Amino acid sequence: MKKVLAFEQLPNTSASERIQAVNQSSELDQADQEITKLLINTLNFDENINVRLAACQALIRFENEPDVREALIQSLKIQTDPNIQITLIDALVAIKEKRAVEEIQRLVQDRQVLDIVRQKAEEGIHRLTHEGNTPS
Repeated sequence: MKKVLAFEQLPNTSASERIQAVNQSSELDQADQEITKLLINTLNFDENINVRLAACQALIRFENEPDVREALIQSLKIQTDPNIQITLIDALVAIKEKRAVEEIQRLVQDRQVLDIVRQKAEEGIHRLTHEGNTPS
């Protein structure tokens, strides 16, 4: 898994190989910092949207690992694909990450973001700020 997702290996691997490597992380009970870092880099920089989506979903499993929650919030700043933006919003709401409200609010105000993403962002903000969620 680590070899396939290593940044220098990206040109030598197919998207399906990278998705398979990301999915291998679901077999782990616990991820180490190196694996979470690889998944974060894959989420943020892989050229294939499906690989990035798989990495996002894999990272949710490791929500209690250091840096994962912050990485999901920060990823909202750089993701432009609506599918990934919605997946990130859903993930952050699911893990009740109230620190994401400010970044999600930025999506609501960005007129270049698709209406469906802005609508999902508004719903996410409402859920994070109004439903008796425990603080992050």
